[in-house]
Amino acid sequence: PWDDIMHSEGDQSLIQLFCDKCGGLIANETSKEKFTLEAQRTGNDNPLKKFGYWYCDACKKPNTLCVVCERPIKELSMVLIDCGHQGHFSCLKRWFLEEGMTECPAGCLNNIDI
Repeated sequence: PWDDIMHSEGDQSLIQLFCDKCGGLIANETSKEKFTLEAQRTGNDNPLKKFGYWYCDACKKPNTLCVVCERPIKELSMVLIDCGHQGHFSCLKRWFLEEGMTECPAGCLNNIDI
């Protein structure tokens, strides 16, 4: 559970994400380095907001699991957050509107203006 990971001793946790398309470990070091260099070159950290684990550098496919419930997103019942994470409309509605959260449920620290 996220509570165990985010608890005061959560800094000792290791979470590995695997691509739901190719099955490979999503590390995205190539993209992270690219966006970090762009941020350093321009002096603006906006390029780092493009970086995330919502896609796989290895197969170049977006991850299609809901960021809240981690179940596959099917048909048109999804919402795309400006950081690139996506989820079921009902899951994100509950997260942002009913629970009053303001950060992306993926933990990428993207603040959402509601």
